[in-house]
Amino acid sequence: MSGIICNCNEAIKNLGVPNCISQIGRPSRLTFVPLYTEAGVENYIDTTTATLDATYFNGKQYATDPYARFYPLPIDLKNVEMPKGDSVYQEFDDGSTKFVRFGSRKLTAILPDSAPVLIGKLHSMKCGKWGVYITTDTGNLVGIERTKGMLYPMRLSDNTLNAMWQFATGSTLGQSMLSLEFHPSDLDEQINFIDNADISIDLVSQWKGKLDTSIAQVTSARGATTFSVDIYSDYGNAKTKDPIENLVAADLVLYNITTSSAVTISTLVESTTIAGRYVVTFTSQTTTNDLRLSLGTTDAAKALDDSSWSSVVIGLD
Repeated sequence: MSGIICNCNEAIKNLGVPNCISQIGRPSRLTFVPLYTEAGVENYIDTTTATLDATYFNGKQYATDPYARFYPLPIDLKNVEMPKGDSVYQEFDDGSTKFVRFGSRKLTAILPDSAPVLIGKLHSMKCGKWGVYITTDTGNLVGIERTKGMLYPMRLSDNTLNAMWQFATGSTLGQSMLSLEFHPSDLDEQINFIDNADISIDLVSQWKGKLDTSIAQVTSARGATTFSVDIYSDYGNAKTKDPIENLVAADLVLYNITTSSAVTISTLVESTTIAGRYVVTFTSQTTTNDLRLSLGTTDAAKALDDSSWSSVVIGLD
């Protein structure tokens, strides 16, 4: 639906307004949301039943199903513009016109505190069906209220998200540029928000999403009950990636692929000289078996993503 021409069965609405109108605020941050879960269920926030606290929002940003997960972009948007194009009319040769559709709304913004690697992560959301929630400078969470009390993400038009990197100049920092287009089927009158007073979590300091990480095996576990790994993020430079520090044994899970059984991690010792390097000590296993390391379910582990770890097999022979 690109626009409502008229609804002859709808009663005329009154134009009275209350004495005090709540201001939505200026767009400050974005949270990307797949429109549907892996099971095909539409993603939204049910304000009538949800307790909008840290438990609720952490459940969204750390959801196991990547299509049920909310992906907050933890960078303040700068120079945000959200213009809406003119409505489209067909003009006839007698000078009369007919409404065709509403114009589309676009968003452009600068992401000043970012790195080029972020561009690829944003472009991973070009395909598929996506929407966004907008967090404003006043802490309100903005979306689309198509059904009373249900706040849906603002739908994006397919394949309209674009991001690019700009190098620093004499007067500007290195920064990412972001643009996207909203689907015209979401109407202006459906835009609504959850007031920050009803949200008991700071959507700036506590709403940061998961960080992609990788591991590299440094020393072998052959014939031993220890091995060492480096754990790091995608950020950093070509030689040295940013390390993941301060993990403890409870943050990791060791699994015996050969016997399909869990392996107890006795100790996890972080190097005092190489950031992000850990020595893993585990209970003795058969020397012909293979092991795999993954993240656990602690708060620290949930904030990290180990999707790439599955390709690293730790051999014991």
